[in-house]
Amino acid sequence: MSLPPGVKKNRQRPAKSILSRADLLLIKDQCSDESLVELAATLGYQQQLTGQASGRATDGNKKTAAIKKRSSTPPPPNQAEQPFVDPAFYRIIQYQQLVPEDVSTELQTLARVPALDLHARHQGDAPLYTPLIAWAKLWPFLKAVLGQPRATARLDAQRLTAMLANQLPLQKLPYIKHNGWAQYCHLIVDYSAASAPFRQDYNQLRQYVSHWRGGAGELQIFIMQEGPQQGCRAAGQHSAPLKPYQLPAAELPVFILSDLGCFDPAAITRHHWLKLGQRFQAAGLRPVVLMPSQRALQDTALRQFYTLLCWDQARQLPTKMPCQSATLNAAIRAPAEGLEQLLIMLSVFIIVEPALLRALRNLLPVQQVDVDTEAMLWGHPDVVSNAVECAIKVEAIQGYRRQFKTLGRALQLAVGQLIQSHHGHLPDVIRFEEQATYFDLMADKHVGAPKLQQAVADYQQQIAATLYQRRDDLASAAGLTAFVHRHGLRQNASIWHSPWLRVAWALSHEKHLKQGPVSLPPGLSLGQVQAVTADTSQGLLYNIRQRGNRLVISAFAQPPGAYKEPAQPAVMASLYLAGHLLQVSQQEGQQLQSYAIELSPGQNTEIPLPATQQLTLSGADTAFTLAPFSKPGWAQSVGFDRNGLFATLVYEHIVQKFRWINPGNFMMGSPETELARVDNREQQHPVQITAGFWLADTACTQALWQAVMAENPSKFKGPQRPVEMISWDDSQQFLLQLNEQFENLLARLPTEAEWEYACRAGTQGPFSFGDNITSEQVNYDGNYPYGGGEKGDYRQETVAVKSMPANPWGLYEMHGNVWEWCADWYQEKYQQDNTINPTGPKAGQSRVLRGGSWLRLGEHARSANRSYSTPDLRDNNFGFRLALGHKL
Repeated sequence: MSLPPGVKKNRQRPAKSILSRADLLLIKDQCSDESLVELAATLGYQQQLTGQASGRATDGNKKTAAIKKRSSTPPPPNQAEQPFVDPAFYRIIQYQQLVPEDVSTELQTLARVPALDLHARHQGDAPLYTPLIAWAKLWPFLKAVLGQPRATARLDAQRLTAMLANQLPLQKLPYIKHNGWAQYCHLIVDYSAASAPFRQDYNQLRQYVSHWRGGAGELQIFIMQEGPQQGCRAAGQHSAPLKPYQLPAAELPVFILSDLGCFDPAAITRHHWLKLGQRFQAAGLRPVVLMPSQRALQDTALRQFYTLLCWDQARQLPTKMPCQSATLNAAIRAPAEGLEQLLIMLSVFIIVEPALLRALRNLLPVQQVDVDTEAMLWGHPDVVSNAVECAIKVEAIQGYRRQFKTLGRALQLAVGQLIQSHHGHLPDVIRFEEQATYFDLMADKHVGAPKLQQAVADYQQQIAATLYQRRDDLASAAGLTAFVHRHGLRQNASIWHSPWLRVAWALSHEKHLKQGPVSLPPGLSLGQVQAVTADTSQGLLYNIRQRGNRLVISAFAQPPGAYKEPAQPAVMASLYLAGHLLQVSQQEGQQLQSYAIELSPGQNTEIPLPATQQLTLSGADTAFTLAPFSKPGWAQSVGFDRNGLFATLVYEHIVQKFRWINPGNFMMGSPETELARVDNREQQHPVQITAGFWLADTACTQALWQAVMAENPSKFKGPQRPVEMISWDDSQQFLLQLNEQFENLLARLPTEAEWEYACRAGTQGPFSFGDNITSEQVNYDGNYPYGGGEKGDYRQETVAVKSMPANPWGLYEMHGNVWEWCADWYQEKYQQDNTINPTGPKAGQSRVLRGGSWLRLGEHARSANRSYSTPDLRDNNFGFRLALGHKL
């Protein structure tokens, strides 16, 4: 099975394996030979015959087998074996029941909605471009730079009078001069990639200069692409090859539009401008450079050869020549202060042209942004750009959008207005997506635009209708399908509240979901997709196992709702999948990455387990979250056997094993057809246990009680017998003292729902052993069997724990032996509205007892049977079982 990018197999060895030699010996002792071989695969081992030579076993060792560690994936042929990765135990920590979405009404609506005209062309005018400096302020400077003094036919009377008064010889009459356009001059325009936001400023200046000069001499315009290192060509000669720039023969004005390579982080272009500057200096020329940058003014090396002037609205340009290079304006702060805000505003837009960028920049105070901010944004690592537009990268856009609410209200409203004023000429798919994003990001309802919001919703519906009506021929709507794909990659998680966008995404990806793993955008679940693409009434149950550092998922051919046999060894969970599609999700950085894969009912599917992160598997109606397991501080050892994950607690040499109970759902109570059912207190209803917990595999023994409490109140003495003559209040004192001995133990009593869930262990009948019991399975009064069964032994006392068989989850004596106290107050009728992690009523007079006892009838040992007593009552058939984990 191929996996999507970003999902990699863990090949880093943990610092210390959580599987000790003692655990291995304990597992070997408790497992049969057949189950040991199966369990070995789960733990990352393989069976190998000893004494093998060239792949063949000798006669003397055919029946001798050894368990050898192996990597979770066999090495490729002719390659060295990869280092073995110690398997970490994974456990299910959370369970969630999902409600399949019904979109039948929406699909019926889409069949009637008019489809889009995919050949229509949007009509509209591009917005006006705001120049860096208005032409009225710019042309006096240009005339000074590209001009020269010229004599007129009018005598300069003032100078003539002064000369005569000073008795100076009149060799030449003084005439009035004015500054006109130079007869010959050079204009060099450097269209470097870094100065792309200013290309229109460059073009406008070229047009204005050419227009206003008219026929006044010869203006030679040279075009450079990336500075002088690549040469130049004359303006208008687009197909001419680039040639080295030739300095003018005489002392002509040279005017340059460029950043002189100051935007180039590698400084290569700047180096070539310095070399050209040396040539200018040797020829007695000092070009004037109008730079879309303020920070470049402090480049002392460039200032040796060029007169540097900043081209921005906050700068004053000289009107007389010669002029000096401008100095850095200390009053204007570093552009980084406003760059972050500019990126946040930019994140609303799909594309950002230089005109829009200029308009966004002008929304911020000049103390926070300047012309350098535009260049820095265009080349920002979170921005992808070309010569005409830019946009924030998909992987970074959500981070900026999350900060949109930090903008002031005035800025938020101004951004919304720019969508209409600057992108009204763009196609509807772009304009309406930007509007939808903007409305979604607003902290409150955008008052004053209900018609626009409705127009956005209508257009989303038309997109879905177009794809739905062309469902059998999506190739005819390839452009729209590609747009929906891109839309899913860059949209907010909350945007998927729109049913039309969900339908559109599902339809455009329907084919891809059948071909391999498909990444799901944040906020969109596989269940929402399946509602459109799959028949959720059809599906299979799949078993989930851990094998080494991978999950193995295999079909379990049994329809949902049918009677479930006890789970097979090493099965972590069973998941119902409609359409054989599974959603796999895991946290990567700050984002939740999800992808969908299609399972094959006839083959196992393997999924790599992340090294340290949680993994969530979702089907049509359920979701499980798995997490790597580290040995708790209170546990002496942990292990994994045919019944699942366990941990051992040792207190003064007394060992108590705990089983990890995976979360899940079950039907609590008994069906009306169950014999001996107590109608008024066993109403059957669904219950969800959403968080896993530890549960002792036996009732608390007298040995453990005495070690903690320093006394033994039991009537039937025996260190391995369950402690009895215990009230609910007594159990609380025991828990208090035990928790003081271990950090983060969180010992408690199980809730009534947890107790029945663990007792049933995935079964649905009266007992975890089936439809009936015997006295070999349960310690009860065998004179009163259940449901007409055969009579059995009546022992008239408790037996040692683990004397009877365990249920499918490895829990002993859940039926019979002693009643077990639960945490809940007793209430005769279940609270039907409290079905997720129910904890019973908040107050009462009695506490719940479960499981039956040695002196009770067989019917009292049923999984659903309930009893109760006041918290202070002690009896020789009252005991309890420890639970650990989260607080109630």
